[in-house]
Amino acid sequence: ICAGQYQMRMIHSFEEFARQCEYFVDIASDYRSDFVLFPEMFTTQLLSFLPKERPALAMRRLSEFTPKYLELFNRLATTFNVNIIGGSHFTVEEDNLYNVSYLFRRDGTIGKQYKLHITPNERHWWGVKPGNKLEVFDTDKGKISIQICYDVEFTGLSRIAAEKGAQIIFVAFCTEERDA
Repeated sequence: ICAGQYQMRMIHSFEEFARQCEYFVDIASDYRSDFVLFPEMFTTQLLSFLPKERPALAMRRLSEFTPKYLELFNRLATTFNVNIIGGSHFTVEEDNLYNVSYLFRRDGTIGKQYKLHITPNERHWWGVKPGNKLEVFDTDKGKISIQICYDVEFTGLSRIAAEKGAQIIFVAFCTEERDA
């Protein structure tokens, strides 16, 4: 398992973002990792080259990158032969904004886990809606579950994931706490 220590820095294009992501996947593949985990909300880095907007509009704007994000990570998973937990990405579905973690399997299939417990700031400033189901995914290395940041603080989710057969629980997280 490879957990990327991802550096959020200014970028000027989606292609620059893609190169940075490919670097981590390539390294994970070189070490023969079966999984690579990216952080929660790491696609907010794309905001560095977009026009400044109110926070709620900016998060919705990220959803415009969903097709390119899905294509990029699906290609990386199959090319580098590694399962990728793609951090999380803000996705608009039926006019609702969700914080979603995608699983990109090395066989080219994609799964997704919605964040279930939305923080007060996500709800207030960005208008993020919660998902309503904890998924357990089959992979070539066993059953896994994905929890997004705040979700892991609700221990019942881990119990449910284990009861559903999850052998590994991946947690994509982002925190403003400097000592975390």
